[in-house]
Amino acid sequence: MLNITYTSSSGEVFDLMATKLGRLKSAAFHNFEWSAEETARQYGVKVKYWTKEPIEYDCQLIFDGTLAERREALNAFHSAIEGDFFREEPGLLTWGESYIPCFIRSSATEPAEEPYRTLNNVTIYCPDPFWTVEQLISIAPVEDDPEADADDKRYTSDGYGYTPGYRYPIVATAKSYNIDHFAPCDFRLIAYGPTASVAVNIAGHLYAVQHQVGEGEVLIIDSRETQADDMHCYLVSASGHITNCFNDRDPNSLLLQRIPSGHVTISYSQEYGIDLTLYKKRSEPAWTS
Repeated sequence: MLNITYTSSSGEVFDLMATKLGRLKSAAFHNFEWSAEETARQYGVKVKYWTKEPIEYDCQLIFDGTLAERREALNAFHSAIEGDFFREEPGLLTWGESYIPCFIRSSATEPAEEPYRTLNNVTIYCPDPFWTVEQLISIAPVEDDPEADADDKRYTSDGYGYTPGYRYPIVATAKSYNIDHFAPCDFRLIAYGPTASVAVNIAGHLYAVQHQVGEGEVLIIDSRETQADDMHCYLVSASGHITNCFNDRDPNSLLLQRIPSGHVTISYSQEYGIDLTLYKKRSEPAWTS
């Protein structure tokens, strides 16, 4: 069964499919449109680039039950969606594995023709007009990786153009993965200490940070534009203290370059573990059965 939920910025989850108190009746989540930025020509126009405006969805929710039950459910739902505005943080709308940050910017209730039923018409506003599906790739350190053995294919650091003077590993273990998407992906790379530095080659591109990561610490690289400027590359200590490490990146390689889709190879020393989350964006939630 398809799972559709709304989660407020405070963490309250509302199931929009399986409950009689707030069940989704109608919506048009699979409508989308691109806009062209154009310059005039003698005949027609020249498209400079394509862009997308924030998107809105008009939806209707059904609340069934006694008057007391409907009042309680509507109060809980409306308190949650209004809380997003006062916290200035979006909620999250999910459709299966796809999700999109959103605010429910308008609401109107009316009695239904059927008894014991109230209709709630809402408008869902999404500042970022893309739905996201995440793909997680986890690689354990060699000593913890049951797939690692003496037959692993290895490459020298020179083969990947590592910058001289950096303490990069001498060898790297290569693993192949399929990123099933049609466009390059934003990503979040977490490297788990201890390690003297972080250097991971993904699809022939080096993501490197010359900063020591201690035991119990993690170094995070996050390419998403929604991140604050000081949260694109940072160290989280065992106590939770955050240190901006962006200036410790390899100056000869773009640290935030998106990762291509298709079959990619990930190569690094595997002396420490990593989690790589890929954010696969599309204009509509993926169709599911």
